Amino acid sequence: MTEMVTVGVDGSDDSLHALRWATDEAVRREVGLQVVYCLHVPRVAQLPYAGPHLQEDSYRDYANSIVDAAASVAAEVAPELDLRTLVLTRPPSNGLLEVSTDASLVVLGSRGLGSLDSLFLGSVSTRVSARAACPTVVVPVNGAHRNTDGPIVVGVDGSAHSDAALRFALGQSALHARPLKIVHGHHRGHGSDHTETDPDSVVADALDRARRDEFADARPETVVLDANSADAVVAASHGASMTVVGSRGRGGFAGMLLGSVSQSVLHRTENPVAIVHASHGKH
Repeated sequence: MTEMVTVGVDGSDDSLHALRWATDEAVRREVGLQVVYCLHVPRVAQLPYAGPHLQEDSYRDYANSIVDAAASVAAEVAPELDLRTLVLTRPPSNGLLEVSTDASLVVLGSRGLGSLDSLFLGSVSTRVSARAACPTVVVPVNGAHRNTDGPIVVGVDGSAHSDAALRFALGQSALHARPLKIVHGHHRGHGSDHTETDPDSVVADALDRARRDEFADARPETVVLDANSADAVVAASHGASMTVVGSRGRGGFAGMLLGSVSQSVLHRTENPVAIVHASHGKH
């Protein structure tokens, strides 16, 4: 896996928030930053000067102007950063999934330009988060530098995906020198099975599985809330610097791109959200 943070841009203010967050993350990780713009014909058709005789050179120039402007912002923030740019002539989700195979982290903004082919929160963020070969971070509007001193919050439920999320969160906690808060939602409604596993054991067992030598001294806060998993994580994430969830949890439907909990957290949380899969290794 290449040690590179990859960020998708589209020229919108929202993608610039993601760019700034990704730049800071690359500097902290001491890795390079790759700025990617995916040019798709439906987007080109929305440009003010687009017409029936629009030539390939025209929209290639437009695409280059987007990545060059983004690269200038990143270079101003971190002049010594190993910075690369890439323009792909394909739909955003396809292009970002392709580059995720050579990245340690993919960063997206929460919204983009237009409604038909916008990068992010919608089909692109869902597809990339669900299928990327590395963890994906979605940065909300104005979320790049909000609550940067807050804890890292991670939801756990005992599933393989949440175990991967916990490992990622432990790494982020150590990297950013931020406290870690482990959250488990345990809602006992009418008819609940009171013989199910003790919720405190779910958290303790997950932490035991996730610990590595470099995290042996980690002493995270653990929180068990009487709420469903999504509500518990969202409630605990207020004031956090990042929220981390697995791509799906226990009982998730295989046909869904993302589990209901991760989708809910992604849409409702006001800080950057990391989506992690069980297949993701150490990032």
